[in-house]
Amino acid sequence: MQQANRRLQVTLGHLNPEAVGSSDQIITGNETSAATATASNKDRYDCNTEGFTHTFDVARLADIMRGNVTREKRIEMFKLVDKPIMLERTYNLSKEEHRKLVTEQVKYLLGTGEINIAGLKTDPHETLQKLELGSFMDASTGIKLGVQIVLFGGSILNLGTKPHHEKYLKGVHTFDIPGCFGMTELRHGSNVRKLETTSTYDPKTQEFIINTPNDGAVKWWIGNAQTNARVCSVFARLITQEKDYGIHVFVVPLRDENHKTLPGIEIGDCGDKVGLHGVDNGFIKFNNVRVPRENLLNRFGDVMPDGVYKTEITSEGRRFGAVLGELITGRVTLCANSIFIRKVATIIATRYAANRLQFGPPKHGEIPILDYRSHQVRLMPILASCYAYEFPKRVLMEKYILLHTDNVPDDTLAEIHAMSAGMKAVSTWDTQLHLQTLRETCGGHGYSAYNKFGILRDDHDVFQTFEGDNTVLIQQLAGHLLKQFSAQFEGSSQIGSAVILLRRQMGDMFSTRNPLITRIATKKHLTSRDWQLQAFEYRTAKLLETCAFAINANKKKMGFFNAFTDSVPLMVQLGRAYIEQFTLQEYMKAIEKEYKTGNRKVADVMKLMCDVFALSCIHKDVGNFMDLIKSSKARAIGKLLTRLCEEMREHAISLVDALEIPDFIIDAPIGLSKGYYVDHILDYSKKCNPNNHSFTVSGDKRPEANHGGKNGNDEESWDHDVIEIHQK
Repeated sequence: MQQANRRLQVTLGHLNPEAVGSSDQIITGNETSAATATASNKDRYDCNTEGFTHTFDVARLADIMRGNVTREKRIEMFKLVDKPIMLERTYNLSKEEHRKLVTEQVKYLLGTGEINIAGLKTDPHETLQKLELGSFMDASTGIKLGVQIVLFGGSILNLGTKPHHEKYLKGVHTFDIPGCFGMTELRHGSNVRKLETTSTYDPKTQEFIINTPNDGAVKWWIGNAQTNARVCSVFARLITQEKDYGIHVFVVPLRDENHKTLPGIEIGDCGDKVGLHGVDNGFIKFNNVRVPRENLLNRFGDVMPDGVYKTEITSEGRRFGAVLGELITGRVTLCANSIFIRKVATIIATRYAANRLQFGPPKHGEIPILDYRSHQVRLMPILASCYAYEFPKRVLMEKYILLHTDNVPDDTLAEIHAMSAGMKAVSTWDTQLHLQTLRETCGGHGYSAYNKFGILRDDHDVFQTFEGDNTVLIQQLAGHLLKQFSAQFEGSSQIGSAVILLRRQMGDMFSTRNPLITRIATKKHLTSRDWQLQAFEYRTAKLLETCAFAINANKKKMGFFNAFTDSVPLMVQLGRAYIEQFTLQEYMKAIEKEYKTGNRKVADVMKLMCDVFALSCIHKDVGNFMDLIKSSKARAIGKLLTRLCEEMREHAISLVDALEIPDFIIDAPIGLSKGYYVDHILDYSKKCNPNNHSFTVSGDKRPEANHGGKNGNDEESWDHDVIEIHQK
């Protein structure tokens, strides 16, 4: 009973309002926004939750999370989307109305002149930050903007040459040339090498003939195609002088200036989807459509007027990899957008949990649902992950920027391919799972469309297959790790020798770093940096050994392809293990840096979240740590994780405030930083439903929360409709 009482006494600051304010001018957006109504006389871009006192220097942690972006610069970005056209809500809109609104939003964003894909060459940091603008609002807007700028514009920038840049990029940036990215087909998506659309060169007319040879080769799921696109960057097999040179990209006009479909082209609507209803996904069929020779994006390969194919990249595999390099931009931006969506949903769920009162000790009233351990262990690891993944994402972006420099080494290019694939897979997989958990933690209110969980979950769902199916992408990372591992043993064609050495190294790690490591279960040990890193490194090494040994043992009797595919389940685990290890390493670097600055309180909170992240990963995948963890230690990890989640609960509101996402972007009645969620729910229900306009919202008083009795000696039963405990 004393332990239960101690748990209930953990508070978020006892509901003491914190003074906030700023000189930033308030800019009025959509007048129907509840955030606008409650932000009177307060900074519209202030993100501090009303009624709670911060437990540490939130401004300092916010600075860390922004990296090299100042708060003023971040507010400038928020102001760009804080306009009526961007704040329009999509509830109750038809598919056609939603698409029209999203198109207008993309036109507005491009009309600001702030987003320019060519900036990836001149100022990649700034450009990547601005590409986040679309994700601040409707996910459909972010995706449609990404198709226009990142995919269509990026293909021209990165695969084309100066004539293409001069002809198309200005129109891309102003939306005067709406475009689409014609890669995926009905029969092929991930296996781009096997795309069937053909582009056959005719030397007599110096034209390429684009053709869809069968229905399976119809371009499918092409964003922007059904409604807007006038031009498409088409992935097709380049055939000249009766030889197939593999996949290349061609600029193919689809519609004329009056938006009429051109001869030989059929465009249709892929129809309703699970989410992203504002994106006009269409299908395209080409019937011997002729385009000039100059429409080949020829940075990596060209066709001379007489039909001779020329390239400086003699390796077909490397040339294909260079063409697919365009997908890296999409994967990097999807990773960033997925983590942002996770942050938004976590803020909503955390603020609601801190304000929603349910049950409580007798004679003391109700307590916030965030005081319950069952709630803490579900919510706190997700909140910790919002912080942990910020740092590997930042490193990934720095690596990606190297692509836009000259003479990128092959090994660097391969690493960026692999890391972007793995990060995109793990981050989007986890966000999708977290969105469902977060929705459930908010009970019935989580089911309301106004509270965003359903919208975020459905719109984010496709992130798991966008720019490559996650299971395929994680294999790319695992395959890269295996290749790097075997490359250490040049001169031997067998992986076996590498496996033997790896086993010896893992044995040394196991025996020399801590001979009692399998049984030690103190808090000091389980939260130590060395042990956590050792455990994550050991898991990765063990899975790498298992995969390498399995492929090596089976390739003679099964063939390499079958041996490889037989090991895919292990490779998925290996890819995740490596990404989680990379995340832990980068997050620990940030924490160590903060300790060196002297901001110990902030560093302590970051370390607490790091412990929750690390132990949560171990707890969920304990089977792959069993060589380091005996059963008693595994149980201790579970218990300690619960205690750490309870400690982290004290800082929960401060932590979501430090993520610095304003109310007009959150736009969920139960997750706003200002006001009371009951008033917001009624306000949204009234303004978003015409039948409710006559309903009067009088304004409710926030009830005072109880955080547990002082002595824990109350012998009366809990006032609980589900469980009653009577002492005799």
